[in-house]
This record gives sequence, C-alpha cells and structure tokens, in this order.
Amino acid sequence: MDKRFLFYKLNQNFYDLYVEKLSEISSSEFIENFLSKNLKKINKINSHIYSDSIWFHDQASGMGLYYFSLDDFYYQARNIADKLNKKGGIQILQTSDKSEFLIKDYYKNYASFKIDKFICKNSEGKIEIILNKTLNNFENTIINIPEIKNKNIKCQYVQLTNKNNKNSVFKKIDYINSYYKYDNFKNEESLKYSKYFYENNQKLFLIRDETIINQNLYIPKGFEIVIKEKQKIFLINNAFIISDSPWIIGGENFETLISGKKDNLGGGILIKDNKKITIIKNTKFSHLTGFYPNTPSEFIILGSINFHETNVKINNSKFENIYSEDAVNIFRSEFEINKNNYKNINSDAIDVDFSKGKISSSHFENVKNDAIDFSGSNAIVKDSVFKNVNDKVISVGEKSKIEVFKINAKNSHVGIVSKDGSFVITNDVEFDGVKIPFAAYQKKKEYDHGTLIVKNYNVKNFHTKWLKDKGSTVTANKKSLDINTKEILSIINDKKFHLINTKND
Repeated sequence: MDKRFLFYKLNQNFYDLYVEKLSEISSSEFIENFLSKNLKKINKINSHIYSDSIWFHDQASGMGLYYFSLDDFYYQARNIADKLNKKGGIQILQTSDKSEFLIKDYYKNYASFKIDKFICKNSEGKIEIILNKTLNNFENTIINIPEIKNKNIKCQYVQLTNKNNKNSVFKKIDYINSYYKYDNFKNEESLKYSKYFYENNQKLFLIRDETIINQNLYIPKGFEIVIKEKQKIFLINNAFIISDSPWIIGGENFETLISGKKDNLGGGILIKDNKKITIIKNTKFSHLTGFYPNTPSEFIILGSINFHETNVKINNSKFENIYSEDAVNIFRSEFEINKNNYKNINSDAIDVDFSKGKISSSHFENVKNDAIDFSGSNAIVKDSVFKNVNDKVISVGEKSKIEVFKINAKNSHVGIVSKDGSFVITNDVEFDGVKIPFAAYQKKKEYDHGTLIVKNYNVKNFHTKWLKDKGSTVTANKKSLDINTKEILSIINDKKFHLINTKND
C-alpha cells in the first residue's frame, strides 16, 4: 500500500478501522487460532518449496520466492503490536486564544488516541473537563474549551487513552512553548535583523555590546555572524533566532553571554544548513527554553542551542538553567565539544543524532534526564565528570558506535547504556553512587540488541552492577556476562528496582 493513502488527507474513520484490524491480527489469540488451523498445511507447502534448490525470501537476503517462517511471522506480529501500543510523541500547547489547545503529533503515532479529559484548577480547587475526543493521526488536532475562557480556569494536564490497548497516559500542557510558529520566521518582521546587527564585508556585528532581542529573527545565508568577547545578547519574550549562516562567538580572555532573564526566559538559536564552521568560545548560555513549531511540515527544534547539518566547535563554554528538551541538540553535523560545563539542565544536556565528533574535558551536574544521548552517531567521550544525573550518564542507541575513556560519575541513576544495535567500548571508568553502572538491551524492535565492552572500571555504592537482556552482550575485562534480566525497560525507565531478579558485584 502506498503510504500516501494513509498519511495524506487521512480518512480518520477508515484509519481507526484499519488499526482495529491490525490490532486483531497481531493479537496472541488470533495468532494461536490461525496457526492451529493452518500450520500443518503451511508446513506441507514449505516442505515442497524447501525441496527445490531455489532462492527463497528471508529478512537478510531480500526478495525471492516466499518461504513461511514462524520467526518472521512472530516478529512482524510483535512489530505491529509495539507500534500500536507505544506512547508516542504528543505535545499539548495552548494557542493565543486561551480557550484553544493544539495537540501536536510530532512523532508518528500509529495507535489511535482519545482525550478523556483536561485536568484543571481555579481558586476553588480541581476541575475535570470531560471530552472523549479522538485525536487525528499524523496531523495536529485543535481542541476548543470555551468554558475556561471566562472562569479563570488554568488547565495543567490532559488524560489520554490508547484506543488499542486501553492504557491511559497523562501529558502536561506545555505552556513554555505554546506561542511559537516556525513559519513566522521568514515573514517581514523576523527578517529585521538589521535592528540589532550591522553589516561589514558580509559579516554581521552587534550594534550594541549589550543587546536585548525581544522578537524571533531569521538570518539568511551569505553572512558570518560575529559576537565579540564580553558582548551580551539577552533573548527575552522567548525570542528565538534561526540562522542559515555560521556564527563566531566569544574569545579567549573575557566571557560572552547569550541568555534569557530569570523572570523573562529566552528561546535560543538554531544554526543550520551550511558547511562553514561555527566556533563558540568562552560563552555562557542560560535561562533558555527552546522552540517548537506549530506546523507539521517543519522539523522540531528540541534544543536551546541547535546545530542542523553543519559543523561546530564549542570550547570552554557554560550551559546553565536550561529548560528545553535538550540544552544542545546536534543533528547530522560534525562537532567538537571541549571544556564545557552543563549545570541545572531540565532534560538532556547534549543530544546527538546521526552525527560525528568528540566530547572531552566537560562537566555535567544536576541533569534531570540524560547527560549525553547518542542516536545513529559515531563519537568519542573522554576526560569528563558527571554528577547528579537523573537518568543515564551516557545513553547510546540506534546503531551508534561510541568510545568512552576516563570518565567519572557520582550519584546518578544509570551509567553507560548500549541499546538498539549500538556498539560501545569503555576504558578507565569510575562510578560512585551510580545505581546501575552498565546496561545493554534492545528497546526498539526494528534494531538489534546492544553491545557493551567494559575495561578497567571501578564502581562502588551501586544497586546492581550490570543489566542486560538475553540478546545483548556485555563484556567486562574480557569476560562475557551471562546474567540476563527481564523487564529492563521498567527497571531503567520507571526505576522499578524490585524487578531485578539477581544482584551482582
């Protein structure tokens, strides 16, 4: 089936029925019934096919004459069920009309979700607004709640139910990123960067050493933006800058500042789509919230400082009090990060997707999610310190290849994770108070299991030293571990330590 049949001008009623039938044929009851009725006949057909010396279809070799495989059959059933049952990426925003909410489907949700209710409050206490509204798949949904407009009601959470597995989830309404629209960046107002910069020989310089920017700006290709040492940019009113030109920020002697204000947060910066290098030195970034577009056609900007298909070097810089999904987001780029400090980060400190580079001599403290998160990347992490990381110190996924040398972590949840076809090698690691120092597993069924090689490690004050699932590999000082743990995702993601069946030391 052509995917455009489902993803463009979607008939939601048809899609709901389609999902219902997918759920039915991937259920254990249907599979058991189907095999009990047909397996003998299938095996008989297979025996005739196998007796001939011809090329048959399997997952590895590609297309040929189809040969029924029970392993393939079960794999595809699990794959369908996993897609229908996953929580998905749903973001809930309030528009400029205080009674209107935008429900963004910013990752493909194959399952159908419905909103059960908005959970709100006013001066008298908690209020629940019952809706029973089905969300659109692969596009945004607008919800109007006119009764909240004139009753001084503040909504905080939304309860949603996956119509396939009946599981309920709660999503917090994202007021921080509620008032942005990416397509406004290229309008006449956003192009007025000359209010803040002057041009000299295709370079843009700040007009004032201390500059307050209170609006979104778009800077086109053809420039180099130069922010000199000691200069300050205050981004207020969630102002965000998107630049198709590279930046040169800071110098060796005096600190440069790019920040929101404590009582008036800034958005951040995206530097994208150019091969010239951005260089950042001795710069402090703080009180930034990131940016989300409201149009499904544009990519989502998850970080406060973002690099998209470009090259970047960040040296001797600070990231503090950052409230976006990532403090730094790097996508399909080459990077060098050296002697940086990340402190009081509300989610991930560094998120690297499909990129290549090195992180060295950096310090991470009070990070609420992952300190470093790799997907589909090749990189080295070395000579770095981590303290109070609420999730993973280094998370490696989606067929990444990462080398980790000489790191130290204290009082964190998980140390180094290799998952989903990734290969991670570590040497000279010290952990103190990291509850799960090492783990390897498969999270996404479309990828293989993880591989983790650990050399020269010293860990203490842990809950359990290793976690791995059956298909993953953990090798410690040339010895392969054979202890497998079920329900790893619940242990790591939900911190359900009681599910660990074996402690190790």
